[in-house]
Amino acid sequence: MIEILRYLKFELNRLSLERPYLIFVRPLLEYADVVWANFSNGTNNDMNDVPYEAARIVTGTTKVCNLNRLLEDLKWKTLAARRKKYNLVLL
Repeated sequence: MIEILRYLKFELNRLSLERPYLIFVRPLLEYADVVWANFSNGTNNDMNDVPYEAARIVTGTTKVCNLNRLLEDLKWKTLAARRKKYNLVLL
């Protein structure tokens, strides 16, 4: 799905790129995240790369930009922050 967004980034505006990520990709990353939250750091790092890459595609920035500022600009929370929220809701 990320590759499709990358292909369409020159054709669609920011909002039109953001919605497919939020509707189709992010739920796949968050599915049962409370259960697999204790996976190895390597797996978590691989999972965290997906939202950052999507944020770069949506905004049209390069790999040298600050990722935290990029997520703040989009008003997206990191997967770790969303996972923590879900853990608190589960408790």
